[in-house]
Amino acid sequence: MNKIPRFHHYPVYWLMLGVLWFIRHLPLSWALSLGRAAGDLAYFCDRRRRARARENIMAALGYTRDESDRLIHRVFRHFGMLVMEIVLAWDLINEENWHDHIRFHPRHLQMLKDTGGKAILVSAHLGNWECLGAVLSLAKIRAASIVRPIDNPLVNRFLSALREKHGGRLIQKKGAIREAAAYLNQGWGVAILLDQDAGRHGVFVDFFGRPASTSRAAALLARMTGAPIISGVAYRVKDFTYQVELDETPVVVPRTDDQERDIREATALVTTRLEAHIRAHP
Repeated sequence: MNKIPRFHHYPVYWLMLGVLWFIRHLPLSWALSLGRAAGDLAYFCDRRRRARARENIMAALGYTRDESDRLIHRVFRHFGMLVMEIVLAWDLINEENWHDHIRFHPRHLQMLKDTGGKAILVSAHLGNWECLGAVLSLAKIRAASIVRPIDNPLVNRFLSALREKHGGRLIQKKGAIREAAAYLNQGWGVAILLDQDAGRHGVFVDFFGRPASTSRAAALLARMTGAPIISGVAYRVKDFTYQVELDETPVVVPRTDDQERDIREATALVTTRLEAHIRAHP
């Protein structure tokens, strides 16, 4: 059900339109420089998140304090640039040039096509997950992404239209399983980001040495529909250019008498693979 906009939603919406208009009229180099500067500012101002990130990185990766701080600074810069790249991608990426910005190994692209489109694509908030979704459509691979709607309905409606510009589809997170299963049964791929706290609805699996509540959606959909799970990431190699790296052995979830075990074991395997990608490209 679409939310009805309230008065306080309009100023935020108008501000967003102004910011997007400004970014979309900047040369690429200027936009990326602005993104880096915004990342620097956020890094120095947001002490609380910086301290939490340092604690997690030191525990998960075994980095020293200085190594952790350098990585955190780089991540803040990356996210500042990422915002600019996502906005500019709506206008700059098309059927002729998408492979200049999102690079696939030919065998990985063929692997996706060999599934007939019916696959569950699992990734993490690493690199450029937004442009990866758009590029799948430009590469003639139909895919729908499970997303959490933005609280402001005006902003959500506007950004959803842009995210679907190249032919992909969005599935609202609440009640997504039935709709996602329907897409899979029609020969579409379904994309899911797995590295988020799933709370009491998730399944606990090991992630960087700690039990983490992880979404069961990918494994449940795979078990329901027989679709394979293909995990991977799109990591930055240079400005506005990302390399897609997929795991070449898809995860097939069995249908035994123990559904919870099937889901837990498949989720644990996929999470382990994503952890390996994160360690390789932190």
